[in-house]
Amino acid sequence: MIARQTVGTILLLGLLAGCGGGGGGNATSTPPSIGQATGTPSPGSGGNGGTSGSGTASIAANVSSVSVSASTAQSAPTASISITAQATGSAAVNQVFVGVITNNTAIASVTGEGGFAVNYTFTFKAPAPLGPGTYHDTITIYGCYDETCTRQVANSPLTIPVTYTVTLGPTQVTSLSPTSTPAGGSGLTLQVNGTGLTAQSVVEWNGTPLPTQYVSPIEVDAQLTSSDVALADIAAITVGGSQSGEPPSGATPSSAATFVVTGASPATVAAGGPGFLLTLIGQGFTSSSAAQWNGSNRPTTFVSANELRAQIGATDIATAGTASVSVQGGGSGALLSASVSVASTTPSKDAVAFQIDPGHSGSISFNNLSLPAGAAWSVDVGGTPAYALIADGDVFVTTETVTGAQVQGTLVALDQATGATAWGPIPITMPVGGSLNLAYDNGSLFLSDGTIVHAYDAQSGAVEWTASPPPGASYTTVVAANGVLFAGSDPNSGIMTAFKEDTGLILWQQRGKVTGIYPTLTADGVYLSGEGSTEDLDLAAGDNVWQNVPEYSSSHDEISVAANGVLYSPDTTESGSYTGTEFSADTGSVLGGFDTYYPPAIGAQTAIGAQTGYFLNGSEVQGGTLSAVDLGTGTVLWTFTGDGQLMSPPILVNGYVFIASSAGNVYGLDAASGSVVWQQSVGAGVPSGPGWGIDIPTSGLSAGDGLLVVPAGTTVTAYVLSTSP
Repeated sequence: MIARQTVGTILLLGLLAGCGGGGGGNATSTPPSIGQATGTPSPGSGGNGGTSGSGTASIAANVSSVSVSASTAQSAPTASISITAQATGSAAVNQVFVGVITNNTAIASVTGEGGFAVNYTFTFKAPAPLGPGTYHDTITIYGCYDETCTRQVANSPLTIPVTYTVTLGPTQVTSLSPTSTPAGGSGLTLQVNGTGLTAQSVVEWNGTPLPTQYVSPIEVDAQLTSSDVALADIAAITVGGSQSGEPPSGATPSSAATFVVTGASPATVAAGGPGFLLTLIGQGFTSSSAAQWNGSNRPTTFVSANELRAQIGATDIATAGTASVSVQGGGSGALLSASVSVASTTPSKDAVAFQIDPGHSGSISFNNLSLPAGAAWSVDVGGTPAYALIADGDVFVTTETVTGAQVQGTLVALDQATGATAWGPIPITMPVGGSLNLAYDNGSLFLSDGTIVHAYDAQSGAVEWTASPPPGASYTTVVAANGVLFAGSDPNSGIMTAFKEDTGLILWQQRGKVTGIYPTLTADGVYLSGEGSTEDLDLAAGDNVWQNVPEYSSSHDEISVAANGVLYSPDTTESGSYTGTEFSADTGSVLGGFDTYYPPAIGAQTAIGAQTGYFLNGSEVQGGTLSAVDLGTGTVLWTFTGDGQLMSPPILVNGYVFIASSAGNVYGLDAASGSVVWQQSVGAGVPSGPGWGIDIPTSGLSAGDGLLVVPAGTTVTAYVLSTSP
């Protein structure tokens, strides 16, 4: 009897044999209370096989089994069967009631309608919550002469086996919770909802795996630390890979959902610097949104619902302090109802990149300066030294040693005061054709060996993290500021990657329109020059701000120099010289041109000689001429050839221009007149700096923390320019 079964779902319908009439019913979890029959049952013997006259009734299904399948990315499938009543013998069946029961392991609900046949539709459970697997159920069909089913027909019940196969569909991210958090806030759990999720699924932040906890086939949770959300970012959240680094069987990388870390980029700028473009990251921005600096509107450009750019003037950051930045109008985005802070700080006295700063300006100012009578120290580092970084009380330098076809590199830290080894040397295995490139920021050193980026603790030399490039690419150059490391790649891939300095988490990765490999960094953006073109990417998201593509192209990738809101971009030609173009760093508008072979030195706005640029023309095999050029008029103010072997890019320190030669002479020139006011010999030739057609800088003078550091031969020599920089 139906009432005695373990019931999952029951549907009881009246079936009027032979006349097209009948009744309907609804699915229920308990046997229905059967009301008065719509017809009068024929007399019979009771029990199974009740008859009218000498006839016998039976039921038949149009299928003997049911098999359905779906992937976890699909909706719940359905299946249909049809039940008919049959009569045997000499008499007809006036009425047969048909009922159905399922075990409810695979089937969620049953619907049907009567007629000459009873047609049932079975809706299966949603595949994603079930997860991949094979699920079995049973459809049991009863035929009865009465609504209480005390008398069943001859072959009742019918049993139909059900097989439901769920496969792993394409991994998809359907939603996030939450969708945003403020920069600088505390860590949080990010709930990632989707399909095709397994216990091996890993949530990825812009391609970087995050600690992931599997919850169900439709949910995984990722743990974000306060460090992960310290900086403004528009992150692409995907699910793919696995804890072991291999993708789950049958899985494919998911589509991306957007998670927003709201805030301003950059959050820190140098006081007294030029105006810049501030990127604001939030939600709900519209074309009517307006950025405010300390409550006053600033010219605002709408980029997307998550991004605005505001023009901040030089007067806004003329002195050190903190500004409140907010957004008004255009919705209720996360940045529209709360302000964020942007700090103006005293310019750094460190040398943190090639040509001293991330903009490669070759310029720095100390509080005071006196020209020393001799070197403070000179250290043999056992290989050819590159440009030095000067920070945290140490001088950091890489070396290269060539043995046959093998190049071996090292990284060493020397005490600023004595030249004694603070730590290292750390051996660096370099790929064929690789070259070492070094940057510093916020207590960490970042080194590219030509393929991989390594992060080291500047105090101890301990490895903090490493990062490998995408397939087919190489990380070749690095520059860092404000907690973000920017890694350029080989010109064939043209990929620019922004990493969080402390963790190596990728903030964004873009394939630039320009295939330049050496990034130049300012508060405005990160710049690439190559193939005769120049491109500006914004710091927060890597979006293209502007691009200049001339009518011709070049096969070389060179180093741009940024200072005072101007980008000096080398448009290399096959004649072997820079025929450079000066661009507005903000807008990309052309301001003028210049001519040089090596990266020039350009003073900051507050520096002595700020209106003058210092350009060295020559080559790696022949001495060059240093020219002081009025940046406003292009007039050459003075020239200097020294010993005829000048091959090192100049640097500018407190009104003095320092330059070295391949004969081992180091000159200090009065920046205004060009007269020699200081000269030293370092005992070996100073290697040529990067010039036309040389993509990676390997040598150059450095000045920071009161020191002038000169690489020559296998030695590093330091001169004290200021005891109170």
